[in-house]
Amino acid sequence: MPKSASVISGNAVSLSGGYFEIGNIVIVSVFFQTNKAVTNDYLSMLSGFPIPSMTRAGMSVYAANSYNPHVQASIESTGFLRLSGTYVAGENIAVSGVYFK
Repeated sequence: MPKSASVISGNAVSLSGGYFEIGNIVIVSVFFQTNKAVTNDYLSMLSGFPIPSMTRAGMSVYAANSYNPHVQASIESTGFLRLSGTYVAGENIAVSGVYFK
C-alpha cells in the first residue's frame, strides 16, 4: 500500500495515490484536482513527502485540462509537492517520479 500525502489548505481535491519508500529511494504517484487557479506562480498542493536529499526533486507532471502546458511539479525541502506555472481550478493533475531522500 502506498503511504498517503495530505492536502494543504484545501488547494487540492480528489486525492488518490501516494508514495513508496524503498531504502532511501522514494517513488511518487499521485492524482488530484486543483482547487485554485494559478497564473505564472506556484502553489504548494500536498504535504507529507519524505524530504529530498537535494534542495528539491523534480517530478513528471501531466495537466489534463490545460491549454497551457507550462506546469511544473517538484518535491520541496519542506516535503511539500509544489506546482508552478499556469493551471485552472478543477484541473486534473497526475504527478509521478523517483528521488533520493
